[in-house]
This record gives sequence, structure tokens and C-alpha cells, in this order.
Amino acid sequence: MSNDPTVKRWSAKRKIAVAEEAHQTPAPRLSIVVPTLDEADTIDALMHHLLDFWVCGVVIVVVDGGSQDDTVARARPLATRVLTTAPGRARQMTIGARASRGEHLLFLHADTRLPRLADQRVAEAAEVLARKYRHVR
Repeated sequence: MSNDPTVKRWSAKRKIAVAEEAHQTPAPRLSIVVPTLDEADTIDALMHHLLDFWVCGVVIVVVDGGSQDDTVARARPLATRVLTTAPGRARQMTIGARASRGEHLLFLHADTRLPRLADQRVAEAAEVLARKYRHVR
């Protein structure tokens, strides 16, 4: 991948255009909730990392707990939703969960990265659990 920022921006814009259709679905399979506080140094890399998931219809909700830097401004172009709240990771996670539309929730720290196909693995694991604990009459 090129380090040229214009290439990254073009790639991101193209992916966003492709993703618009994917986000028209009524119920996405997965929502990723990212609680943040002063994460300006890490949020750009995270949002670009999550772009491939977003293109596939994954909802990305960033919930900021009152950052004093430009975390919110940096997250806004690539997140599905960006919310702000009072500080407190539990509060941020709760608000993010309530604002999510996905069938499944995944909470992710801003300095963490997901393995490739993580969205599919979460859905597969949920289906296995649902089959295992389904009531049989």
C-alpha cells in the first residue's frame, strides 16, 4: 500500500461510495462500538483499519467521553455515528450499544485492531451459540 496520503484519501472516498448501498440495509449484522477519550493519535489508523468492515455493512459507532483533542473531528468522516457524552467507559459503551443497530455488538478500544474476517467470525460464533441453546419442543 502506498504511503501517499492522496492515495489513501481516494481509496477511502471510493470505499465510502461503495459502502453507501451496504448501509441502506435495515438491520446490519454487526455494530462496532469504540469508546474514546483523547485518541487523536490513534483514531485515524483505527478508522482506516475498520474501513473494510464498514464497506461490508458493519456499523461503526464512536462514543467520545469529552476529548480535549480533535478525536471527534478525526473520527467523524469514517464512522457511521459519532456521539459525545460525559467521561466514563461504561457510560460510553452503554450509549454506544443503545445507538447501535447491529444484531451483534463488538466493543473495541481505539488502539486495538481486528483480525481479517472478524465480522464473519462474530456472526458464525453467534449462530453456533444460538443453535446450541435453542429450545427444542
